Amino acid sequence: MINGALSDLAHLQRQTFEVQRLRATLQTAGTEMVTGVRADLSEDGTGLVGAVFGIDRNIARLDQVTNGLNLAKAEASVAQSAMGLVADAGEQFGIDLAAAIGRDDVTSILILQGEAEQTLDSVVGVLNTQVAGRALFAGTGTDMRAISSAEQIRTDINAIVAAAPDAATAWADIDTYFNDPGGVFETTIYTGATDDLIGTVLPDGSRTAAPPRADDDAFRSTLAALAGLAAVGSTTFGGSIIEQRAFAQDASGRLFDANRDVVTLRASFGQTEERIIEGLDAAEAEITTLRLARVDVAGRDPYQAATEFSALEGQLQSLFTVTARVSSLTLANFLR
Repeated sequence: MINGALSDLAHLQRQTFEVQRLRATLQTAGTEMVTGVRADLSEDGTGLVGAVFGIDRNIARLDQVTNGLNLAKAEASVAQSAMGLVADAGEQFGIDLAAAIGRDDVTSILILQGEAEQTLDSVVGVLNTQVAGRALFAGTGTDMRAISSAEQIRTDINAIVAAAPDAATAWADIDTYFNDPGGVFETTIYTGATDDLIGTVLPDGSRTAAPPRADDDAFRSTLAALAGLAAVGSTTFGGSIIEQRAFAQDASGRLFDANRDVVTLRASFGQTEERIIEGLDAAEAEITTLRLARVDVAGRDPYQAATEFSALEGQLQSLFTVTARVSSLTLANFLR
C-alpha cells in the first residue's frame, strides 16, 4: 500500500512537471509564431548570437539619433517660420515707408511709425519662440528668454531719439546701443547665452548647426530700425520736418538691409534643415535594413512554428484528459 501511494504521488508530480513544461514550450512557440523571431538563439546552433546583439545595439543607437533628429526637425521648421516673419516685417515696412516718403505722405509715415511699435512687439515675441520648452534663439540658454522685453527697448530708444538734435546723431546713438561690444543690448536686452547650442547628431556622427542666436546682427538691425521708427514723433528733432524725413528715409533703407540679412541667414539655416531631413531619412532607412538583417539571422519560420504550436497544443490537451481521468478513479468508481 505504501509503495503504491508513493508511486501514485511520483506519477502525479511527473504529470505536473510535464504540464508546466508543455505550457512553457507552447507559449514560446506561440510567441515565435506571432513575431517570426526565434525566442532562444542559443538553440539555433548558428553561433550568431553576438551578431544579433550587435544589430540590436545599432538599432538602439539609431533610435536615439532619430529621436534627436525629430526634435531638431521640429525646431528647424519653427525657426524657419520665425525668421520668415522677421524678414517679412522688415521688407513690408521698408516698402511701405519708402512709398510714403516718395509721395511725401506725412500721414502715412506717422501711421507706419505707430505700427512699428506693434511690429517691434511681434518681432521680440518671435525671437523668444520656444519649442518643447526650449528657447530657439537663446544659444545654449534654452531655459532663458532671448530678448528681455520690447518695452525696455522702446523706453531706451525713445529716450535716445528724444535727446538727439538731428537724425544722424539719433542713428549713431541707436547703433551704439545695439552694436557696441558690452553695450546695452548685449548686457541688458539680449538675455540668452553667448555660446551656440551644440547641433544634433547625424547618423554619420557629424552634427548639424543650431538655429542662430537673437543677438545676430541681422536681428539687431531689424530691432534697431523698428524701434527707431517707432520713437519718432512730430516734436522730434525740434519739430524739424527735414530731419524727421531724413530719419524715416534712413529707417527705410535700414529695414531693406535688415530684411536682406535675415533672408540670407534663413537661407543658410535652410541648408541645416535639409541636412536634418536627409539624416532622419537615412537613419530610418538604416533601421529598416537592420531589422530585416535581424530577421535573417534570428528568424523563425512561421509555418514551422505554427505546426509545432499545434502539436504541443494537442499534447497538452491529451495530458489534461489523461490527468482528469486518473484523478477521477476511486474504489467506488472501480467497483461499479
